[in-house]
This record gives sequence, C-alpha cells and structure tokens, in this order.
Amino acid sequence: MRKETLKEIARQAIEDMALEARFRPEDHQVLLKHKDRLLSLSDTLVRVFYDALFATPSTRKVFHEGERPAREKTLVDWWQKTVEGPWTRSIGPGRPTWA
Repeated sequence: MRKETLKEIARQAIEDMALEARFRPEDHQVLLKHKDRLLSLSDTLVRVFYDALFATPSTRKVFHEGERPAREKTLVDWWQKTVEGPWTRSIGPGRPTWA
C-alpha cells in the first residue's frame, strides 16, 4: 500500500471542501484591510491556544519539557503569514497556499 504525502492529503482535503468555504482573493483583501488589528491579537491568540492545550492532560502529554516557547513562535509565525501572505496558487487552480 502506497503512503500518501502530506501535499496529497492537503490537496484532497481542499478538493473535498465546499467552494464557499475555500479561501478567495477577496478574503485575503479583508485580512490585509484589518492586518494591524489582527496582528495585535497575536500574543493573546497564542497564549489562549497554548494555555488550552497545556491545561488538557491528553494534549499536554504530547509536548516535551521546555517545548512551549518554540511552539508559540511557530504559531506566531503562522498567524503573521496567514494575515500578511504572500499567497500563491501552488496547490492548483483556486487553491491558494503560502509562497
């Protein structure tokens, strides 16, 4: 049995998604319009997200001692890229992904 790559799984998930739920160019414009406010939420978003994960025993146990700062940085970076882009069409027509 052949293992699917992460890119194949992501492509299939996007293809299965209703057109109305997919990210559109106008969605990116909304993010850019509110960029400053959205980015100002970064610290709160990251803190609340990881507080919830670490408060739940089943999710806390997947983390190693001292790993939280690195994971928080990853989430901050992802949030910034989500808000600011750039976006490409690398997965296929109408399916933007990060550059």
